[in-house]
Amino acid sequence: NLSKYSSWLLYLLARHQDVQEKVRNEVKAVLQNGDAINYDAMKKMPYLEQVFLESLRTHSSPSGFVTRLVENELDVGCVKIPEGVSIIIPTYLLHHDPE
Repeated sequence: NLSKYSSWLLYLLARHQDVQEKVRNEVKAVLQNGDAINYDAMKKMPYLEQVFLESLRTHSSPSGFVTRLVENELDVGCVKIPEGVSIIIPTYLLHHDPE
């Protein structure tokens, strides 16, 4: 899966040159003189982390749905969901909802 996620990240960076440039500038500012990437360096690159997490959000759904069993009656707004009902959550739609 790492290769799949890396491929999506590289594809998205290639498609969004402005984001690629910001990531590149952040990496250059943190890693100087050929420094290696380590945990401390990664903590200093919040924009790179945000870009990575956004690529995971939009392209990593392992399946289209997650199911959950309601253990106790649940009120969601004006809808009452009884105990024992199986709920199907469409993760793709959640990750791509503009709101």
